[in-house]
Amino acid sequence: MARRMPRWSFGRGGTTIGAVFLTHSALHPRILRHEAVHRAQWKRYGLAFVPLYVAAGQDGLINRFEIEAGLDDGGYV
Repeated sequence: MARRMPRWSFGRGGTTIGAVFLTHSALHPRILRHEAVHRAQWKRYGLAFVPLYVAAGQDGLINRFEIEAGLDDGGYV
């Protein structure tokens, strides 16, 4: 986890890139659980995760990777 990152360096409350969660201060257990799923997705797909995620759409409510990670935990609903 990389905490206290500048807010321009990640999306929404934080972003997982590979095994690292970039955030300023989003440390709630639900968010960490959501980001742990993204970490597993990175492990499963490797660098192919980037184009797969983009192709899944920017709307988190329909993005299959956000749905798998948990919309409630990620703060989408």
